[in-house]
This record gives sequence, structure tokens and C-alpha cells, in this order.
Amino acid sequence: MAGEWQTVRLGEVAEINPEAIDNNWHYSYIRYIDISSVGEGSIVEPPQWMGLLDAPSRARRIVREGDMILSTVRPNRRSMFFASQPEPDWVVSTGFLVLRPRQEKIVPRYLYACVFDKSFTENGDCS
Repeated sequence: MAGEWQTVRLGEVAEINPEAIDNNWHYSYIRYIDISSVGEGSIVEPPQWMGLLDAPSRARRIVREGDMILSTVRPNRRSMFFASQPEPDWVVSTGFLVLRPRQEKIVPRYLYACVFDKSFTENGDCS
């Protein structure tokens, strides 16, 4: 069975930062998640409800069900979470990387398990 596994680049199995707020965004309010709101594998503070015009300029990345959200600021802190049931108006800081699994190529929870593994955050490898 192990011989069936193959090594692939992350971009082959996931879209990286696939959506951002633009002029077509139809919500006037967002639920914003910043880096300080995320711990190792979970959201530790609920998303902040705020008007789009009042949101910080870094509030840009849109979150969808099945996305993995990883902090690019001090990645060894492992601030990340799996978006299992996000609201449609969830937005994260540009200090996060949003990975959206290509579900025809990988199971979202498996990708999250790989990304959550310390070998990925320390070495960029999921063995």
C-alpha cells in the first residue's frame, strides 16, 4: 500500500490564496479573523464582526468550507485551523495562507493532517 503514495507539490493538490475581497464582494459586514485569534489547530477568539469599510486593509482573504488557514507570520507557532463550517462572510488577514484542496485530487482532512504535521511546518515535508 505504501508504494501507492506519491510525492506531489502543494500547488498540485490545493489552490493557494484562491479568493480575495474585491469590488464584487456583496457583504457590507465581515467576520474577520486575525492571527492573534488563531491557536495551534483552532480558532481561540471568535471572528470579529465589523463593517467592511472599518476593516483593516489586511482583511482580504475569503474562507470557504474545507479550507486550511495557516499563519505565514512565525509559522513555527503553528497558528492554523481547518474551516469545517465557516460562515459565508468569513475573511482572514493576508498574514494567513489559505489552502483550498482540489477535492478531485485529495481529501481535505488528509491535506490538513499533512499540513498540521510538524514535519510540514518545520521542513515543508509531509511524509
